[in-house]
Amino acid sequence: MTVTRIEPYHAKQVKVYLDGEFAFVLYKGELSRYHIADGAEIDSATYRMLTEEILVKRVRLRAMNLLTKRPYTEQGLRKKLREGMYPKWLEDNAVEYVKSYGYINDETYAMDYAMSMSGRYSLRMIRQKMREKGISEEMMESCLADMEEELLKGDEELLHTLIMKKTAGKGVPDDPSSRAKLMRFLAGKGFSSDMIQRAIRSEKQAESET
Repeated sequence: MTVTRIEPYHAKQVKVYLDGEFAFVLYKGELSRYHIADGAEIDSATYRMLTEEILVKRVRLRAMNLLTKRPYTEQGLRKKLREGMYPKWLEDNAVEYVKSYGYINDETYAMDYAMSMSGRYSLRMIRQKMREKGISEEMMESCLADMEEELLKGDEELLHTLIMKKTAGKGVPDDPSSRAKLMRFLAGKGFSSDMIQRAIRSEKQAESET
């Protein structure tokens, strides 16, 4: 293999191209250590050392460091590794490594994430945020089905909180214009028109009973 291009990447790193294709990112000090320069030939032993030892260890350590700071879905972790310019095969290696130790579990992540969002966002908004986190539709629906009753209760409580906050504790206004404005506000928070209507009826009934 021939080094056909070396270009700056970060302050201490460079991108190395072999036979015209991007191969990997190395630290500048590694260039001289392994005699890598434009036009230089890399023998198979050096290539194996770089890829199977140095870079494999580096990408696994990167994945572990990311997971110690916060949980990730598999898709989220892959995205972070790609930001470091790790080739796909190194990305796959790191993901399989951390999965083998149970450090990535999308199902557990989905359940924990949905629970953390309950009472703060509507069920519809939770779905949207879970998609953004890279949770598959199948896993998301399976997770939410197990929690549906609790999440719907959280929606009801959140709607009441938002109505009281928006109206300064006065409850649902009788004025059609003000009520329509309140409904638009609640819709913007991710609630369906049916849920909003039920919440408004419930609030008005509670007001009449006091």
